[in-house]
Amino acid sequence: MKHRVCLLIAALTYCGCMMRASDTLFVFNAMRANTMQVNRPYVATRDGKTFEPQKPAQIISDNAALAYADTPLPVSLDERLDTTGDALHTLRFTIRARSFAVAELKIFAPKNHQIYLDKQPTGTQLKLKPGEVEVTLVAYTAANEPDSFRVALIGDNLGDISINDTSKRPFSQQDILLGDHYASPRMSASGKYISYSIRNQRANGKSTYQTFIRETKTQRLVQKRLGFVRHHWLSAEDRLLVEETNADDTRNLLIVDPATGAAEPLATNLPANDYNLSPQLDYLVYSKEVETKESTAKARRLTHPDDRIPGHGKERQLYLFNIKTRQTSLITAPHPSLWLNDISPDGRCLLISYSDMRPERTPFSKTTFVILNLDTHSADTLLVDEGFLAEGTFSPDGKQVLLRAGTEAFNRLGSEVGEGQIANSFDYRLFLLDLNSKRVEFLLPGFKPNVKRAEWNNGDGNIYFSAENGHDVCLYLLSPRTKKVVEINLPITYVQEFSLSNTAAKPQLIVHGQSGNTSRKLYVGEIGKAMRQIGEIDFEADMQNVSLPRCENWAVETSRGDTLQNFFFYPSDLDPAKRYPMIVYYYGGCSPTGKLLEGAWPLSTFAQMGYIVLVVEPSGATGFGQEFAARHVNTWGEGTAQDIIESVQRFCQTHPYVNANKIGCMGASYGGFMTEYLQTQTDLFACAISHAGISDITGYWGGGYWGYTYGETAEYGSFPWSNTDLFVKHSPLYNADKIHTPLLLLHGTDDTNVPTVQSQALYTALRILNREVEYITIGNENHVVSEYGARQEWQEIINAWFAKWLQDKPLWWNTLYPAENKPAE
Repeated sequence: MKHRVCLLIAALTYCGCMMRASDTLFVFNAMRANTMQVNRPYVATRDGKTFEPQKPAQIISDNAALAYADTPLPVSLDERLDTTGDALHTLRFTIRARSFAVAELKIFAPKNHQIYLDKQPTGTQLKLKPGEVEVTLVAYTAANEPDSFRVALIGDNLGDISINDTSKRPFSQQDILLGDHYASPRMSASGKYISYSIRNQRANGKSTYQTFIRETKTQRLVQKRLGFVRHHWLSAEDRLLVEETNADDTRNLLIVDPATGAAEPLATNLPANDYNLSPQLDYLVYSKEVETKESTAKARRLTHPDDRIPGHGKERQLYLFNIKTRQTSLITAPHPSLWLNDISPDGRCLLISYSDMRPERTPFSKTTFVILNLDTHSADTLLVDEGFLAEGTFSPDGKQVLLRAGTEAFNRLGSEVGEGQIANSFDYRLFLLDLNSKRVEFLLPGFKPNVKRAEWNNGDGNIYFSAENGHDVCLYLLSPRTKKVVEINLPITYVQEFSLSNTAAKPQLIVHGQSGNTSRKLYVGEIGKAMRQIGEIDFEADMQNVSLPRCENWAVETSRGDTLQNFFFYPSDLDPAKRYPMIVYYYGGCSPTGKLLEGAWPLSTFAQMGYIVLVVEPSGATGFGQEFAARHVNTWGEGTAQDIIESVQRFCQTHPYVNANKIGCMGASYGGFMTEYLQTQTDLFACAISHAGISDITGYWGGGYWGYTYGETAEYGSFPWSNTDLFVKHSPLYNADKIHTPLLLLHGTDDTNVPTVQSQALYTALRILNREVEYITIGNENHVVSEYGARQEWQEIINAWFAKWLQDKPLWWNTLYPAENKPAE
């Protein structure tokens, strides 16, 4: 409940301190722990000097752990604290901010205290970000010295601050980052057991792990392992392969029986690596880099465009480790891109691929697939220099290979794009290669979703795969015999991981994922039957005191006749009579934006800060069919920008609670480019944010580590000398004079994908043009800001920029970056 002091007098005086009543929030109530008596230390003398008892500050410091103590008893404003003896008191209350505020925490009483903010020591000057914090006072009172509780928050414009608010607090970015998260769900061969890990992310940036093994049917806990554990069920029996790391960084592989807990060493003191275990448990295959001498010369000759990439050209070889004899054998020659795709069901053959990157041809990268027979040491070449291949896996009988590949592969066998179009190379489908005839068959004609991961089940013989179905990721069953595809009904809309048993009857499935309105879900069940939720995480219970945003689909028909499958987040307490600022987001690269409550970009949390968040799925995104995805090729924003602009305009027309004068947009990578490009096409936006955006397409093509190779998707067959209009006229840098929108440029200093010069160049141009622009680099971060502390800073910068331009609240931004010779507002 919010407590506010509103007095008619101009000022009030307490303990000699003058305060404006309108800027003062008293803490009327707090919770406290039982008073803890402090015993005076034994007083001894040495050399005639008396031992000095601890000072109050030291006593408090020695008892900092009390900041974590439970505090079940209430204490009220001006209530006397027990002073019959020396004592420690723990007092706790909450402060909730709906917008950024700066305030002083004035502790009139108790006299001796230390302040903790979310259990971390702090001073009296508080910078309150949107959300809720917990304040703890660890206080010391001396015997017979009267003391009490009197605390207030003092500052300007505290109208969005409440003390001890008992209503549900807004969903925040911390809610997404912190706490327990599922990982690595696995189903045993018979389906009798399941295993999964839980990662707990802490506020200090550190994580802890637990791994659970349970009976599927009863959910009885069989084993629990602490720490990060790599684990995989054996393909033919209900035993678990577990990897342990030794002190010298070598590895032990153990076979664990879940029924007894017995761990049988399979191989010990192996070199640190990833291992592939044969189905018969008789050997391991692993790769190893070939040692090369680095040149110490200052001058270095580059013989390949990618030689500028550190480590480029390093080669790998495959080794076989015989578990019985412990003999290690070299089985392949060195190659830069050697990859073991699969081991045949009988364990006698390896499916190996390697790719050659040659810039003088298209596509630049072509892949060869080979089957290596371990008995005869012979190689059967399946495919030679084929483009757009991802990976392959053996069929259960070992007579076929399932391939995931782009639709341009095999002489455009799976291509269903429109006339004059080139398929998006990130848009994958499934193909079947017969090992006897070498004939390739396209398995998914007319199927729009983009295949992400596929596995051929050894039990029922069906193929199971996850695929981007628009903004969802769904799970599908494909019958190799009938070629029929069936979507598996699940209680979640976005599959993150799945695993199946190898049973002839309908397999058991374990899956975890989320949707736009809930998260951290783990389910088990038989294929085709209702799934049941399991696991230690109860998201609804954890969020029972949290106000979650709402998410809804919103489709719109464009002037080009397309129906875009967009969605949006909005505050749980939406008032249709009010007008809300809006943030617009769109894809980066080619993948659609997933409809997730908890994503890498915490879009949902903006809703609980008072924004409408519209996610547009414009032309060029995979998951909506080949023709739609192919629009990404050779367009660089054209058409995509039109889709975004029309979606925003139509959304404002049909949702009158959106303030059309307060719309911002943001994106990263290709989405960062789209942010910049949009500002050259429209004045629709009040502000914009580009993270790691591409401002000069030619510069990125030649300077990014994957610039010219990504060009095989974004501008297949076009080059700066053959399609100058595409490379120049579509580059925001060459249209900088058209940009009038306040623009924030963000970039990791170690970005190897989009070099920082891309932001630097546009920043320089806009400064010369005297436009509203800010450029902030994130130290030691790559294309994605991933380090916990850096990500917190990065997100705060984004929040502050939107608050300034969309909510007319510049205090947060000005506090982060005060203007020269001008105090923060």
